[in-house]
Amino acid sequence: MITLPLLCYVHFLLDCTPIKRNGELVAAKYPRFECTEVAGDWSGLEKLKNSKGKIRFTKLPNDANKNRSEGAPEYYLQCQPKDCKSLNLTGLRFEYSERLDVLFASGEPYHKENYYSKDGKIYTKNPLYDEYCFGHRFLFVKPTSSVEADAWIDMLIIAGEDVDAWRKRLSLGSYDEQIEKLKRVAKPYAEWLTR
Repeated sequence: MITLPLLCYVHFLLDCTPIKRNGELVAAKYPRFECTEVAGDWSGLEKLKNSKGKIRFTKLPNDANKNRSEGAPEYYLQCQPKDCKSLNLTGLRFEYSERLDVLFASGEPYHKENYYSKDGKIYTKNPLYDEYCFGHRFLFVKPTSSVEADAWIDMLIIAGEDVDAWRKRLSLGSYDEQIEKLKRVAKPYAEWLTR
């Protein structure tokens, strides 16, 4: 049996906290998620912490982007690490399967050392460039029901470059037992930080 080359499991919950816009508290336009549990270890997590020490991201649709190239992912996960400006952590490429309870997606850290603005100037350094070079990739699992559609996202960090093949096997249930074991030993994020 092939096991998933899993480095880390990270559980994110939907954050419904209102945000301040034009001096008023309002609901966020796009779903925002906050890390609540972690199992395993991955050096990239430290690099994703914001100025408050939390790991958060926003799921943004790509259809609003006029410059979207053909074949670009449907969604991006955007984050704002402490030492960087806001950046796209990864695009989400979905695997549509016969499983009706969850949806599977894959992604990878940006492959260049820097993020660039449209005019070609360096926008910010890529905090996960080394992780990309080490072959670290992402798999995601999220619920599909209308009630829970954006209630949570599980992020699996793997050491395997052919992420689309891993995503396919994940959607077929090949790693369910391995992932369940990891979920059982996951620690609350605050406790994981003190490891």
